[in-house]
Amino acid sequence: MDKLYFLFILISISFQLNGQQVEEENVSIDYLNSMNLTKNTYSVQTLEHQAVYRSVDEGKSWEAFGKGIPAEAIVSAFATNGLDVYLTTDYHGIFYYNNKTENWDNISTNLPAGIDINAITITGKTLVVGSFRRGIFISKNNGKSWETAQKSPDQTPIRALCNYEDKLLAGTDKGIYESKDKGLTWQHKYGNIQINGFTIMNDQIYAAAANGALISKDQSENWQYNYQELTLHDISNDGKYVYAMTLGDGLLRTADEGKSWQAINEGLDPKFYYTFEVKAVGNFVFAAQYFGLYRSADHGKSWMKLDTGIDSNYAYLMLEHTPLGLLTGVKLRKVKQ
Repeated sequence: MDKLYFLFILISISFQLNGQQVEEENVSIDYLNSMNLTKNTYSVQTLEHQAVYRSVDEGKSWEAFGKGIPAEAIVSAFATNGLDVYLTTDYHGIFYYNNKTENWDNISTNLPAGIDINAITITGKTLVVGSFRRGIFISKNNGKSWETAQKSPDQTPIRALCNYEDKLLAGTDKGIYESKDKGLTWQHKYGNIQINGFTIMNDQIYAAAANGALISKDQSENWQYNYQELTLHDISNDGKYVYAMTLGDGLLRTADEGKSWQAINEGLDPKFYYTFEVKAVGNFVFAAQYFGLYRSADHGKSWMKLDTGIDSNYAYLMLEHTPLGLLTGVKLRKVKQ
């Protein structure tokens, strides 16, 4: 197969450039060049692959775990409810892991064909998913049928969903929305800025925004900035630190509610490249990065690359600790020359 000099990274995120929100579904070779990659360095991986990989030994080894999911699918989110595990994809639907058949079953019945789903959460027995431009959908029967949420922000991308006590929060390109009835109806809660992710630690809610990080100390009634230097793609925590995934400065962490932030990129190769997800599992913190998967035993102070049973040159988008093990989804397949 000829080398493809114009690689496209399917990054479903908008970000700030000179104060303007720029929406990106496909980032071209210019983006690669801006990260010091050259068109002669990488080509598309042509070997057999799957969309999902699993580790059951804290990341020491990995195995393909995508049976039932199209190999070219990009996993956009995971969710668990007891022993049940779900995932969403860009354009290929929603899947539920069937433990009897050991297969991922598509549960996208009556959803719009080719819908781009960015987020999923579960409240009680209700599945709630957020799409790129078609609003929020809910299912009360494990995906057998779906209905459109009322007063859903359907003309703006839904970037993230979060459960907090009896509420649901949605991160959109027009700020934060809230639902108090398991996703059926939604009201605008805060701001007009893109919100890319949420995390909850010590009863405080943190949000990743296109112009920094936000914190709410009163159950999402009020929000204030605790970081305003760079765009945050996502945000996470391990119970001790909050981790910010920035565009431009790699990974940051804070232990004081955002009063101070520390760069934690030692061992990530190369430093400051795109980190898509951070997930705490047991005594470790894992990072899904533009060049592979990494694990830290010291809250991100140092990182070790993981490469047993998994291609360390792939870009990985998602990580989730589930009853099935630690799962990750592939974002971009490439191989060094």
